[in-house]
Amino acid sequence: NFDKEIPILPLRNMVMFPSVIMPVTVGRTSSLKLINATNKKHLPIVALCQVRGDVDEPGYRDLYHVGVVCDVLRIIEMPGGTTTVILRSNGPKVHLENITRITPYLQGIVTPIEEQPFHTETEEYKVLIDTCKDLAIKYLELNEQMNSDLPFIIRNQIGVMLINFICSNFPFSVEDKNQLLQYNSLTDRVYGLIQILNREIRLAEIKQNIQMRTREDIDRQQREYFLHQQMKN
Repeated sequence: NFDKEIPILPLRNMVMFPSVIMPVTVGRTSSLKLINATNKKHLPIVALCQVRGDVDEPGYRDLYHVGVVCDVLRIIEMPGGTTTVILRSNGPKVHLENITRITPYLQGIVTPIEEQPFHTETEEYKVLIDTCKDLAIKYLELNEQMNSDLPFIIRNQIGVMLINFICSNFPFSVEDKNQLLQYNSLTDRVYGLIQILNREIRLAEIKQNIQMRTREDIDRQQREYFLHQQMKN
């Protein structure tokens, strides 16, 4: 019921998209109270990213105003006293109108946002999805430190699930992710995602080339040094 207050969970440096499942580390006392209260009553929550991750008590101006409705799948107590919550965004995208309460946790009024679906029967749709898959896998090949299971997952995702999975799980900037989330047309989101993937691939290739040239320079300097030492001896 969007006419009533709904709990607001502020996220640091993380953006959730529709139809995804994500683990979220919860540390703030207010956020823990929110999770425990809503989990017991099986209530929905709204996940919103903070504009700045270092703000401990965010208010209306400290949050991006577009988020998603979620529910809590599982609460996991981690070693060291931290808590990880598995969230599932099973509701619509929403816009935060205002914050109504700040204690014991944030609550506010939101309005649903309708997203324009894909026209899945078109050739454009098929080309866009294939392009996203190819670019995502190429990006992963250039970033070996990322999860090795991601290429398999990408190859087996389709349509909206694929796009929102990449948007949620790839290490783009918070600004980029929020821009992608704010697109109300899924076609616009795909085009935006392709643009970001192309940019990040170019940057990764430049970084890789710099590292290779630096390594070659070091190898050359070492060879010259040992040759010089041999000549002296």
